[in-house]
Amino acid sequence: MKLPIWKVKKLLWHFFCWLLDFLSHLLGMITVFLCFYWLFHFETWSERLIYISATLVIYIAIVAVVCQLTKEKYD
Repeated sequence: MKLPIWKVKKLLWHFFCWLLDFLSHLLGMITVFLCFYWLFHFETWSERLIYISATLVIYIAIVAVVCQLTKEKYD
């Protein structure tokens, strides 16, 4: 029995959304662990602040790009 093309597209879209959700959670966990690592790795507060803020800026940029891609897909 062959599936209709619209069901295949729907299943692929759900898998893609699930994969994006999983990867975003994984990226969030990595970001938290990196921030804790930077907090205890460096000796001065200025180094800690630079590395933690750079990590958060990169995370926010990646999330913004992914949100923009999914928003374009819904339109």
